[in-house]
Amino acid sequence: MEGQPGYVPQPRTIVLDWQDATFGSPLLDLGYFIGINASRTPFGPDEVLQAYRDSLATFAYPYQPLAWERDSEVGMLVGGAMRIIWKVALETQSDDAAVRSRAAEQLAWWSDKIIRAGHWIGS
Repeated sequence: MEGQPGYVPQPRTIVLDWQDATFGSPLLDLGYFIGINASRTPFGPDEVLQAYRDSLATFAYPYQPLAWERDSEVGMLVGGAMRIIWKVALETQSDDAAVRSRAAEQLAWWSDKIIRAGHWIGS
């Protein structure tokens, strides 16, 4: 044990991922998560958002309705749409009908989020 006679510290590795280290709403990260994982989860993006909000409330951090609307809409725009919308748009041109269909559905969802977030950023 540290501080005891004969204690020899063991080497250890610590990894810090600073690529997207920012100070801001965690909904930016959630937007990115939804963006890159939408086709890999059994849940739709709105279900993921609601589960996140419910989880926050469980831990005594309930979002007020207007703050939730603002943070979730801007989070989806900046955290998700701006990072992955090009990929989804390209998938709408796939030779695979299933990929095209899924991409069209995702593109419609993201397009709605972009339009809805516009009023928060002055457009």
